[in-house]
Amino acid sequence: MTRQTKVGLFVGLGIIALAGLVFMIGDDKQTWARKVPYVAAFKDVEGLKPGAPVQLGGVDIGLVTHVGYSATSSDTRIYVDIDVKKTEAVRIRVGTKASVAMKGMLGDKMLVLKVENAAAPEVPPGGTLATDEGDDIITKVQAAVAKVSDRLDEIGALTKPLGDPKFVKDLSGIVANLNEISGAVAHNDSAVHRLLMDPREGERIDIALANVDNATVRLASMLGSMQDVADQVRRGPGMAHAMIYDGEISKNAAGTLDEIHQDLTAIRKGNGLAHAVVYGDDNTQKVLGNVNAMSEDLRTIVAQMKEGKGTIGGLLVDPSIYEDLKSAVGNVERNQVLRALVRYSIKEDEQKARPDPTVTAAKP
Repeated sequence: MTRQTKVGLFVGLGIIALAGLVFMIGDDKQTWARKVPYVAAFKDVEGLKPGAPVQLGGVDIGLVTHVGYSATSSDTRIYVDIDVKKTEAVRIRVGTKASVAMKGMLGDKMLVLKVENAAAPEVPPGGTLATDEGDDIITKVQAAVAKVSDRLDEIGALTKPLGDPKFVKDLSGIVANLNEISGAVAHNDSAVHRLLMDPREGERIDIALANVDNATVRLASMLGSMQDVADQVRRGPGMAHAMIYDGEISKNAAGTLDEIHQDLTAIRKGNGLAHAVVYGDDNTQKVLGNVNAMSEDLRTIVAQMKEGKGTIGGLLVDPSIYEDLKSAVGNVERNQVLRALVRYSIKEDEQKARPDPTVTAAKP
């Protein structure tokens, strides 16, 4: 091997090493950073490959170093080994969950860590992280598609009767009846037509509603007044307050009612006058017969007086008797003799009423 060949080989290897170094630095492999290993077991990694980033809160803190099954064939889980920068490993706490998520729109995968409790103890190096396979976008989309499919099946079951010819016929009949009814309402003079078409009916309805509002206001006012009365009765003074809240008056009222009850019982069961008047007996019937006879006689006398019979009837009915009596009274007033006689009678009565002075003086 010549000297030029050796120099060329050395330069080529240097270029390759430099390119690899640039690639490693540019790909953020964090080759020389101190790392802490962890492992997570999944049922399905969905295309996650070694070299995929590990993120915590949207920040890259490590890389996936290995993805594969365990040596035991009965273990169907897939183990993902990751390296986390030592400076960020202190954030990995017990209960931290790892999940596979999409990175960008090209379908690349990454591992996302989610700390459940920042106060929990740290996970030791090489520890196993819990996994959460329900946060994957594909799983969510599949679950959403399944739900949509279920809803479509339900909608299909609900809309299946719409294809029944009998249902279509019944629906057509209902529509036809509604059309006929609406046409009758629109063109015939009926209560419904006037209610919908006549402005005067609208005015009447407005008036009725206004009356209802007024009645409601009056009812509210009346209820307020009743409330005021109830408050006044409760606060007192007054007979109603005393009857309800004064125990002595209530006791007296109860005693009065009891006495009335006893009196009514005595009237109903006794043999006194009140019992006879209310329930009747022989003596009561006789008294009532006499009262009826007296009423009949009085009615007959009044009827005869109205007919002008007797002196009183003549005075009330016959005008000639009234004129004669008037003329006699007038003649008495004009008769001088009668007038003198009346004066003399009055004078004699006065003298008889005066005491004798001699008799008065003789008394000691």
